[in-house]
Amino acid sequence: MLWFTRDVGGVDAIPTAWGWTVFAVSMVVAIVWSAVVGIRASGDGIKRRSQLQGALYGVAWTIAMIAAYLLLAGLQKNGLSFELASLLYPALYVMLVGLLYLAGGALWRAVPMYVLGCILIATAVTATFFGAPIHYLVYATVGPIAMAVVAALMIWGPLRPSIDDRLDE
Repeated sequence: MLWFTRDVGGVDAIPTAWGWTVFAVSMVVAIVWSAVVGIRASGDGIKRRSQLQGALYGVAWTIAMIAAYLLLAGLQKNGLSFELASLLYPALYVMLVGLLYLAGGALWRAVPMYVLGCILIATAVTATFFGAPIHYLVYATVGPIAMAVVAALMIWGPLRPSIDDRLDE
């Protein structure tokens, strides 16, 4: 939606307020969805050390996202231009998500999670080189496609956890 608000083919396809509203609502839905799934998963028989690992990992996401916002707000307060902010905000958040997926993949020996982290980091770096507004389109296509492919491979393909993997935990 943000891509459609920024000079697509020489014209703004939708009003800026609409694009940001859809984006904000999508972010709120994603946060609520993630919280519900995380809370429900915490009661799936995970005990002691693994439960602490999961709790600390979950809190790390909150800390990282709040810190990213504060860092970027500080940069804007000190002169970061709108043009650079429009590149830096999504790049930093996608980079952090990728790094947190890498950490989670290493923590739980989850190769699919680790691979997804690598893809997201590469996406953040690559999208920034495209510049605004094309970087929005890169994020909107590569991220969901990568997540869907990794999920499909985990459900039906070679990345599907084996019974041995589940018994190791």
